[in-house]
Amino acid sequence: MPALGWLTLDTGLPPAAAKAAWGGLAAFLIYAVLSLPLSTGDRIANALQEGFIVNLVRACVQCMTLATVFIVAYLGGTFGQLCAATVMPNLFGSCATWALVTRNRPWLAPQISAFSVEQSRALFRSGLWFFLIQIIGVVGFSLDTVIIAKGLGAAAAADYALASRYFSITLVTGNILLAPLWPAYADASSRGDFRWLKRTFLTSLIIAFAFAGFVTSALFIARDILVPLWLGTGFSLKGKLLASMAAWTTIQLLGSAVAMFWNGMHWLRLQCLLGTLFAVVSLALKLWLCKGGTVDQIVLANIICFCGLEILPGLLLTWVLLGRDHNEPTIA
Repeated sequence: MPALGWLTLDTGLPPAAAKAAWGGLAAFLIYAVLSLPLSTGDRIANALQEGFIVNLVRACVQCMTLATVFIVAYLGGTFGQLCAATVMPNLFGSCATWALVTRNRPWLAPQISAFSVEQSRALFRSGLWFFLIQIIGVVGFSLDTVIIAKGLGAAAAADYALASRYFSITLVTGNILLAPLWPAYADASSRGDFRWLKRTFLTSLIIAFAFAGFVTSALFIARDILVPLWLGTGFSLKGKLLASMAAWTTIQLLGSAVAMFWNGMHWLRLQCLLGTLFAVVSLALKLWLCKGGTVDQIVLANIICFCGLEILPGLLLTWVLLGRDHNEPTIA
């Protein structure tokens, strides 16, 4: 269809390289299939408020990935082997998490006799909502580089990706700090402790905003020193792009604090409703800006849409729902 031609992807790879890419695709597909059941160990650890196990294993996985990729590259491995070296440590890490979580809890090990059709249906319904939320997240957050590359060129997409990576430590660290709140919120909700929920949620918003604001501000102020050290003296990023990305990173961490609360309260339909609104409007606005706008304007579009369509309405609805005497609001 001509209308969709603008969104089609052309790798520009020669035939030999395109053929070699199938090996990498196969490695990632195998990883995607195996990681679905294996990654449940991470979820169980977080539910038991033992997220430190997940973070420790992930740190070891990063070191292992670096070592395996270096060895395969040193030995002259193929592209497919490099991809396998990238994803295999993650599978080993998931297995290690399972072993650590179940070492003193043998009853957590999967058993066929424990299978329940009724519980499976309930899990499927919840899982479907989380799946939809992930799809919405991909549309709203993960397509920016592709959109910019097709509309403003590869150089603009590279600038966006580098600016996003420059501030990524803020989101990684902040989400590690916020993750334990998810099971804590769920536990408090089941006990009906709404006073604790309100107090902790408000505190998490303040801490997330203050932490992200401090780190991104420090990174922005030190940009003339850190960016050349990172990318080399012959490369620089525009101040307007870095400023807008710093603000966008801060807003994203604030959104993570809200999402942790919604997940703990199991307000999944609320997330899907507001998330869909944000994803659709922001996607349309970014596609329009790609016809004559700039990269920093696309980042600002994300900020405006996310704040106006998800954060502010979400906070308002959250306080309204928390004011009720029950913890299962119909809108959720």
